[in-house]
Amino acid sequence: TIQYCYGENGAGIVVDGGGLEIVDCVLEHNRALEAGASGGALHALNGADVLLENCDLQSNLAAQFGGGIFAENDGTSVHVMDCLLTLHTASSGGAMYATDSAICVVEDTEFSENLVSFDGGGASVNNDGSSFLYCCFKDNIAGGFGGGLDNQAGANTNVSNCLFIDNSSAFGGGGIYNLDSSPAVYKCTFANNVAQEENGGAMHNDGTSYPSIEGTLFCGNIGNAVDESTLEGHIFPTIAGSGYEFVGGNEFHALCSTCQGDVNGDGVLDLTDLVAIAIMMTWGECNGCLEDIDGNGVVDPDDIIAFVELLSARLD
Repeated sequence: TIQYCYGENGAGIVVDGGGLEIVDCVLEHNRALEAGASGGALHALNGADVLLENCDLQSNLAAQFGGGIFAENDGTSVHVMDCLLTLHTASSGGAMYATDSAICVVEDTEFSENLVSFDGGGASVNNDGSSFLYCCFKDNIAGGFGGGLDNQAGANTNVSNCLFIDNSSAFGGGGIYNLDSSPAVYKCTFANNVAQEENGGAMHNDGTSYPSIEGTLFCGNIGNAVDESTLEGHIFPTIAGSGYEFVGGNEFHALCSTCQGDVNGDGVLDLTDLVAIAIMMTWGECNGCLEDIDGNGVVDPDDIIAFVELLSARLD
């Protein structure tokens, strides 16, 4: 455990070039409080190669960027696997901030309850090459743009199989904000995200942003502080106002269940959902419907197997 460290950039750990593996560790209550300091828990720079696996980073703080992790410079790589990044505070990039050609690859990681004054409540990416795979962005808050994730300066980030739920921003992009960036969003869920003063509760795109969106569920997202979800509440500008590459299989709903496999939308995985899938099997092809658990466009016995696996995983 590394805790209660105070200082400049990287109050907890500084990796200046070279490599470091951080496994089964806790980094908490570290403070980079000097003027302009970044990286409360970790600062990786000058080609550093860092792995964080099965770690808890919580309640770290930075005066400027990356309350948890700050990665910078060409050749710098930070790989985060099976971690919890929560309760961080910064000016931008609450739990993570990547810039100046640094690359972050994040898998199976939760970003929750992080807070920033400006952009990127959960994370902020300011160059191309980073990825977020099977991640959860929940209850993050931005005083500017991008409650969950902020992509800027050509950050064509890969966002795959991620959940964005209950994130909020004062301006656009309660879930994701893109400025001159075109992320590839694949099989994600955006649920109940809010943009207070602009549209795009789930996603807001500015400048030359042209995201690719495929197989993604948008539900319950609200923009511009209205009382109910609309298309502009989900994404702004809408497809009518600006071109996006909607590859296919996307769904837009005013309300939704955020539980995969919760076919009847009651918030619980149980026998009633299994019955619903069995009933739907008689329909065969069903592109984009909730009963198509494995996403192959057909409701069949494979979906029952997929549902049982989901239920078993939750019971483990």
